[in-house]
Amino acid sequence: MVKIMLGDKVEKEISKIPLSNSTIQRRILDLSDNIEESVIFKFQNSLFALQIDECTIISNHAQLIAFMHVFDEDATINQFLCCKQSPTTTNGQNIFDTITICLEKYGFSWDLCVGICTDGALSMIGSVKGFTSSVEKQNPNIVRTQCFFTQRSFSFKDNTK
Repeated sequence: MVKIMLGDKVEKEISKIPLSNSTIQRRILDLSDNIEESVIFKFQNSLFALQIDECTIISNHAQLIAFMHVFDEDATINQFLCCKQSPTTTNGQNIFDTITICLEKYGFSWDLCVGICTDGALSMIGSVKGFTSSVEKQNPNIVRTQCFFTQRSFSFKDNTK
């Protein structure tokens, strides 16, 4: 890559620098941390919305995935927030606790959350113990929406018979 971008002379000089696997790994992690810090710093006090879904994978473990949509001046930035394995059952309180930990890790507050999009599962939208009910206790002004793409009530007819 160096040869293509900078030429033969620079490639020969760069090749003299010994790089071990641990050095490369450490540099990649440093770069990743730097990007993460920059993103967090830029969006920490911005309004955001969350899109959250959970599913059970083949090994019977529940996975929770969350995307953050941050409103930055004239644009909406879509950012992956987290993917976590649910420690126990997938009830609304566990989902709320998991997402709250992710938000707090990056310095985000429920006060700046303007909307949540989930599927229609009771653990998500239940009026008493659902995830969105727990969020509304933190921020009553949140707008709740339901994504019809993630509903599991679709049935497809097999017309091959």
